[in-house]
Amino acid sequence: MLASFSVVPMGAGEGVKEIIAEALAIVDRSGLSYELGPMHTVIEGEPDKVLEVILSCHRRVLELAPRVLTNITLDDRTGA
Repeated sequence: MLASFSVVPMGAGEGVKEIIAEALAIVDRSGLSYELGPMHTVIEGEPDKVLEVILSCHRRVLELAPRVLTNITLDDRTGA
């Protein structure tokens, strides 16, 4: 599965780079292949692991900001 996702902290003020760095650390520690872009991250792996990583990022950012918007686009196919 490929997943493109972004996690956007809301109401955290101007300094969100530290919050985003926390989410990126989760992706990096996952061991899954990923590509960081300016507006989203693409991650590749088994569906359960990919979704687990995205949800972990969402939950961590929610611990650091009062509101979080997470956008996910999934590309999945049988036999892949």
